[in-house]
Amino acid sequence: MIVVVSYEGEDHSDAVCACLQRAGRELLRIDLADFPVRNRIALRWRDGAAPQYLLEIAGREVDLAAARVVWWRRVRGFDVDPAILRGQHRAFASSETGQAVHGMLDALGCAWMNPRLADEAAHHKPLQWTLAQQVGLQVPATLVTTRAEEAQRFVAEQGLGQVVFKAFLASIEEWRETRLVTAEDLGRLDLLRLAPVIFQRYIPGVDLRITIVGRRLFTTEIDARHTSYPVDMRMVVGEWLFAERLSGLPITQAVADHLCELDGPAAGP
Repeated sequence: MIVVVSYEGEDHSDAVCACLQRAGRELLRIDLADFPVRNRIALRWRDGAAPQYLLEIAGREVDLAAARVVWWRRVRGFDVDPAILRGQHRAFASSETGQAVHGMLDALGCAWMNPRLADEAAHHKPLQWTLAQQVGLQVPATLVTTRAEEAQRFVAEQGLGQVVFKAFLASIEEWRETRLVTAEDLGRLDLLRLAPVIFQRYIPGVDLRITIVGRRLFTTEIDARHTSYPVDMRMVVGEWLFAERLSGLPITQAVADHLCELDGPAAGP
């Protein structure tokens, strides 16, 4: 069984799931937003028996112990029962759900594509900048701060119009594009006290989008300098599907094929 941790309507996983279904693979898609209310769980450990990781999804009970591969693709936050009104109670319910669900997934003794903890580390930009420098890559001048005076000094050093600011994570619910710092922005630097912000030297030019699937690399060159928003190419293109459509690279099929390889031989008729 191939488990896809994503949600209906996420176009990349939709495309891959369609390939897997055509290949006749047993497929289970899990949306984390369905926990704890819509997807119910029962995790069991007993002497002399293998653990059970039971999920009730749309009236169907599935034991995740049967999973042979998990694809951690794109996740949403847990959807806590709206009857829980107080903020600290909602936070507690979400935390407890995370401990159970993430612990269950991490306990699965199967192959993974995008292991959950590795994916989490890949989203930690300070870690990635440090690792990039350690392996010899150049990192643009960068500042992360909650101090207005530090940001003011950084912009003065780099030059107005030569600095961008951006969020650490761009979620669907809280999308924030990368922007050039303007004179008007300098008047709002006191808001940095509310949360850290990334400031970085703006490097115009051509981007490379490299998608790695197993041992295969698919590379596309993206020149956003002449588009409607050259500061952030994400505003005019999506993830790998845009590269596939424009270049003809078979990335979706490669992802499906790799999941099938990890899943092993398909079940007979």
